[in-house]
Amino acid sequence: METPGTRPQVQVLDFDSETDKLDQHFASSSSRDGWKPASVSIPVPDGKLHASESDAPTYTIPGLWYRPLTQAIKAGIESAAERTFHYTPFKQYWQHDPHQPPERVHDEIYSSDAMAQAHTELQNQPPIEGCKLERVVVALMFWSDSTHLASFGDAFLWPLYLFFGNQSKTLRVKPTSNMCHHVAYFPKLPAAFNKFYENLTGKAPSAEMLTHCRRELMHSIWRLLLDDEFHDAYEAGIVCMCEDGIQRRFFPRLFTYSADYPEKVLLASLRSLGARPCPRCMLPKEQIPELGTVNDMKRRETLARVDDPPRRTRIATVRRWIYERAYGIKSKAVENYLQPQSETPTSNAFSDRLSKFSFNPFRMLVPDFMHEFELGVFKAFFIHLLRILQAHSPSSLIQLDTRFRLVPSFGRWTIRKFPESVSALKKLAAWNYESVLICAIPVVDGLLPEPYNSEVLDSLFTLAEWHALGKSRMHTDTSIAYLKTATKELGRVLRRFRDHVCPHFKTKELPIEEHARERRQTAAAKARKGKGRSKTTTTNASTVKKEYNMFTYKLHALGDYIANILWFGTSDSYSTQPGELEHRRVKRFYARTSKNRAIKQITVLERRERGLTDMFAPHRRAALAMSKMKPTPNRQRRGKPLNRETLPYTDPEQHHHIANAKHNPISLGSWLPEHRDDPATTNFLTKLLDHLLGRILSPEYTEHPTEFGPIERSKVVIRNDRIYEHKVFRVNYTTYDVRRAQDSLNSRYHSDIMSLAPENDSSHPFLYSQIIGVYHADVLHNVPEASTTPQRMEFLWVRRYRLERVWRRSDCFKKKRLYRVEFLPADDPNAFGFIDPDEVIRAAHLIPSFATGTVTGLLDADSVGRLERPGLKEDEDWRFYLINCFADRDMFMRYRACGVGHYRVDVPAETEDDLAASTVQTTSIAPPVGEDLVGPEVPLIISEVPNEPPEQADLREDTEDPDNDTDESEELDPNSDDEQAASGVEGVADSGGDGEVDRTEGFGEDLDEAGIGPPIEMQEGYAPL
Repeated sequence: METPGTRPQVQVLDFDSETDKLDQHFASSSSRDGWKPASVSIPVPDGKLHASESDAPTYTIPGLWYRPLTQAIKAGIESAAERTFHYTPFKQYWQHDPHQPPERVHDEIYSSDAMAQAHTELQNQPPIEGCKLERVVVALMFWSDSTHLASFGDAFLWPLYLFFGNQSKTLRVKPTSNMCHHVAYFPKLPAAFNKFYENLTGKAPSAEMLTHCRRELMHSIWRLLLDDEFHDAYEAGIVCMCEDGIQRRFFPRLFTYSADYPEKVLLASLRSLGARPCPRCMLPKEQIPELGTVNDMKRRETLARVDDPPRRTRIATVRRWIYERAYGIKSKAVENYLQPQSETPTSNAFSDRLSKFSFNPFRMLVPDFMHEFELGVFKAFFIHLLRILQAHSPSSLIQLDTRFRLVPSFGRWTIRKFPESVSALKKLAAWNYESVLICAIPVVDGLLPEPYNSEVLDSLFTLAEWHALGKSRMHTDTSIAYLKTATKELGRVLRRFRDHVCPHFKTKELPIEEHARERRQTAAAKARKGKGRSKTTTTNASTVKKEYNMFTYKLHALGDYIANILWFGTSDSYSTQPGELEHRRVKRFYARTSKNRAIKQITVLERRERGLTDMFAPHRRAALAMSKMKPTPNRQRRGKPLNRETLPYTDPEQHHHIANAKHNPISLGSWLPEHRDDPATTNFLTKLLDHLLGRILSPEYTEHPTEFGPIERSKVVIRNDRIYEHKVFRVNYTTYDVRRAQDSLNSRYHSDIMSLAPENDSSHPFLYSQIIGVYHADVLHNVPEASTTPQRMEFLWVRRYRLERVWRRSDCFKKKRLYRVEFLPADDPNAFGFIDPDEVIRAAHLIPSFATGTVTGLLDADSVGRLERPGLKEDEDWRFYLINCFADRDMFMRYRACGVGHYRVDVPAETEDDLAASTVQTTSIAPPVGEDLVGPEVPLIISEVPNEPPEQADLREDTEDPDNDTDESEELDPNSDDEQAASGVEGVADSGGDGEVDRTEGFGEDLDEAGIGPPIEMQEGYAPL
C-alpha cells in the first residue's frame, strides 16, 4: 500500500516503449549507414528481337536489404578501436639461427604482400589537391553464404558480411569481438518468376534460364552495392575521424571474397563444374589429377584468369546476340563462343564497376579450406576408403568403428570422443572429418591386406601432413617449402591410390549413399508426377558401382594455397569458418522475430545490437583495463556436476599450475606398506628422495638422476611423512605462432605428456610418460646453513614409455608412419619414476596401435600404477602406442621444426644401416629436419615496408613460475564445457577453431589494456564458441 504524499519506490517499465525509443535513437544517429530496402531488376531473355538490351523485358525482385557500402565502411572504421586497426603494413621475419639469413613470416593480411603492394601503389599516386591527410588502405574481406534460419520450414537468410583485413584475424574469428559487419541480405529468385516467364513466353522457364537469371540477380545486387559513391571512394578515399583523434583518408580495396564453390562461380560469371571449373585459372578439367606436377604448377600461372578487354568483349557480344537477336542461352553459337573458357553470358558487376582501376575479380576468390579439403578432398577419400573396406570384408567397418571409439580424446576441443558409428557418416561436420583424418592412421592400419594397407597408410599420412601445413596459422619460408613438397606428394599418393588400390576392389555405394539416392529418385518421380509428365523412373533396388573421382575442383584448389598464402597470408584469415560462425548470430535474431517479414526485423535487431555494442565499448575497455585480473567465464556444466571446488584463474605466464590445497594427504608410513608387493612402488621412497634431493642441489636437475647414498637421502625430510595428491595438472606453453596455450592433464582422461630427452640421448628429442599421480610435499633439507622453513616441491609420478628400437634415429616424415612407443616392463628399474612439472613441455596424444594388439605381463592387474583404459582387460596393455604428431598444428610444428615460438632441437640424421634395419616402408618426401621444443620465444623481426629486415632482435624471456596460492583443482571430464571455463583461459575457435594474436611490438600489451585479455589460444578444431 502506498503511503499518501510519497513517491512509489518501484515503477513499471514499459520495455516496448523504451525499445522503440532506442531504435529511433539508432535510426537518427546512423541514418546514412542504416539498413535500406531495395528492389533490383534483371533483363529477361524472351526469345524475341529487340533494338537493345535495355528494351528487353525486365523482372523486379523485391526483398533486398542493404547498407550503403561506403557508409558501412566509414562506420566500421570510426567504431573500430584504434589499437586494433593497422594503418601501415609491414613485413615480419624470423631468424632462428644468427648464422642464417632471416625467414619471412606469413600470417596476417596487414603483413602480406598484397597489402604491401596496395600500400605502395597508393603512396605512389599523386596526392589529392589540398589534402595532407595520411592515406591508408582499407582491406575489405567479404563473406557470403545462404543459411537456413530454422530446422523446419524454408526460412532462409543470405547475408553478406564484411571484415577489415587491417584488424587481426585473432579478433576477427571471434564472434564476440563484433568485428563482423553485416552489409546486405540477398534475396533469391522467387517462385513467382516462373509464372511471370510463362506469361511472357508461353512456356515454363528451363533450368538454364533460371540459372542465368540467378546470375543476373547476383550481379545486379553487386552493381547496386558498388555504386557511384563507392566508385568515388575507391578513387579519392573516405575521410574518417579515428579513435586517436586523427583524421585519415581511407581508400577501400577489395582483397578477398570467401564463399563456397557454387557461389564462387556465381560471382565469377562462370559455369559450375564446366570444362574449366576453376574461378582462378582456366586449367582443363581432364588435367586436374596432375596436382603437384611441374606442368600443373606452370599451367596455373600461364592460364590464370584475368579481366581483360577480350573477355569483356566476348560477354558483350554474346549478350547482344541473346537480347537483340533472340539467340538462346544454350544456343550453338553462344556455346561455341563461351564454352571453351567456361564463361556465361552474364556481365560481371566487379568488372563493370572496377575495371577502370585494373581490378581483377578472379584474384579475390580465395580458396576455402573447410569446404575444399575437410568437406571435400578428404571426405571423398574417406568415403571411398569405407567402400573399399566394405568390399574387402563387411566386418572391417565394424572393426573401424570399434577402434575409433577407443581413440582417446585430446585437448579441450581438439579431438573429442568419436560417435558410436563413424562409418555411418551421420551428421558429421567439418571438425568431425578433421578429427577422423588426424586419428585415422592407427585405426585403419591392418584392416586391408598388403600391399594395399601400406598404400592407404601412405595416403592418410600425406593427407594429414598437408592438412597440418595448409591450415597452419603462421608460415615461414621453411614451412612453405614443406607445403610445396607435400602438395607434390599428395598428388602422387592420390594417383597411386586410384591406380594401384582402387581397381582391386569392387566398390559400391555405402548404405547411407544408397538410401540418399533412393530418396532423390522418389522425390524426382513425385515432382514429375505433379507436373503431369508421363515418363517415370523406377527406383533401382541394387547398389550402384562407385569409383574414386579425382576430376573435382576441390582437388584442383589444393594447388592454389601456396600462392594465396604468399600473397594474402595464411588460409585461416580468409576461411569461410568466421562466416559460418556469424550465421549463429542471425539465427538468434530470427528466433526473436515474429517470423512474419523476419528479415526486416533482423535488420532492426542487428542495428540495435551494434549500437549498444558501440555505445558501451569505451566503458567496457576502460573498466577491464583497470582490472588486474581477467574475469573467469561463468558457464554451467551441462551434465551432472562432480564434487569439486572451483578451479581458479591461471596466469598464462606461469609454466604450470598445481593447486596449493592439502585435501588429499597420503601418509607414506602407512601407504607404502599397503603396496609393498606392487611392482609400481618398488623403491618408491628411494626414487622420490633422489628426485627431491637432486632438485634441491641442482636447479638443472633432470628426471634421470645420479643415485645418492643413504646418508645423503637421510638429509631430505618430508614434513609429517606426507605427500599431497592433486587431480589436475595444467601446463602453459608457447605455441608455434608465438601465443600462449594450455593443456589440462589428469590421470583419468589426459595423462600422457612429453618432455625433453637428456642431452646424451641422441635417438629422439622427446621422452614420453603417463601420469599416475600429481603430488606436492613440504620438504626440508636438513644440512647446516639450509633454510629451516620447508619448501613446497611439486612432482609427477609417471609410468614411462620407450621408443621402439626401429624408430631410434628415425624421421617419421620420411617413413610416412607415426613414431611408436611401448611401456617399459614392470621389472625395469626405469619403468616408474618422478618428473619435475617444470620439465613437461605439453600433453602428448598417444593412440593405441590396434594392428599390433594387446600384451599381458607388463604390470599386475591390481597395481596402483595401472590406469583404467577402455578396451583393455584388467591385466592388459596395448603392445604399442603411436605418437600422434598431427594432434594439432602446434604438435605438428614441434616435429617439423617450423615453429617460430619453439626451440629448435635437431633430429639425428638416419644412416643407411638405420634405414635398412627399419621394418617400416619408407618414402622420402622432404629433406631431414630438426625438432622444436617449447621455450622462450625466438627472434621475431619486424620490418616496416619497404625497409629490409634487420639482422637480429632481442629475445623475450619466459616468466618463471611463481607460487600460486589457489584452491584445490578438480578432475574434469574432457567433454565438458566447464573445463575451459574453469581454467580462466579464454578459448579461441578456428576453422576452425584456431585463434590468433597480433605479433607487432607492444600490440599484446595494448590488447590487455583494451580488456581483451592475454593472447591465449586453446586447442584446435571446430570449437563451439
